Amino acid sequence: MYGFFIVGSPQTQRLRRFDQERSQHLQQIYYQIRNFWDNRYGLPATVEDIRKLDAFAQIPNDPETDTPYSYRILAENSFELCANFSLSSEGESRENDGSISKSMPVPPPARDPFNPYGDADRVLTHTNGQNCFDFTLERVPKELREKIFQ
Repeated sequence: MYGFFIVGSPQTQRLRRFDQERSQHLQQIYYQIRNFWDNRYGLPATVEDIRKLDAFAQIPNDPETDTPYSYRILAENSFELCANFSLSSEGESRENDGSISKSMPVPPPARDPFNPYGDADRVLTHTNGQNCFDFTLERVPKELREKIFQ
């Protein structure tokens, strides 16, 4: 009985795995958009346009519903990625009857202040339900990019 409270029921664990995949997918999409931005000097009109730069790029869908994640351009250098999460990363979720169940929170990873791509870590902290993350991209100087990716 105590085991279910600490780690959650099998259903909760399944939902947590879906949410972890969603976070990883959003990070993957962010990195692909960032790469497009760095190499094409603009945002892709759609995530499918990323394939223009990389024919082998994999654009993941939601692991539970197989629907595409939402991507929207907000300005010349900013965009939004959205996903529908099942559980809160803080360890709370709202049940169908309106009650709140608690499970172990997922700790956020340490962030590297020198990583120009570290902004993608924000998708690891979310509430249950629809979450949208706004990203603003700045140009990484070519000299710095070459040092980072040697």
